[in-house]
Amino acid sequence: MRSFGVGAAIGAANPKNVAVGIATAAVLTSAGLTTAQAILAIAFYVVVAGAGVAAPLVGTLVYRDRAHAILDRWKTWLGQNNAAVMTVLFCSPPCSSAEGSPGF
Repeated sequence: MRSFGVGAAIGAANPKNVAVGIATAAVLTSAGLTTAQAILAIAFYVVVAGAGVAAPLVGTLVYRDRAHAILDRWKTWLGQNNAAVMTVLFCSPPCSSAEGSPGF
């Protein structure tokens, strides 16, 4: 439990995470969403934001014996393709139309 608290504190204090959280809050508050739409948007954000932590955890729980080998392959792949992954993440266009409304 102590390690969870330390991990949560480090993650919450990370300037990148704080900036993304503030930007997300600013977009959601200025979007003119209804309460239901805002709740759905926040739930979607939480799922996407937590996917990086949830995927290895779920993989470990589901594939118990094979999890270590699978996670090592993921780590190797990400290490080899780090530049491409970061380019896609930071240079891809936002998911919105020209008017600034969500383009779902």
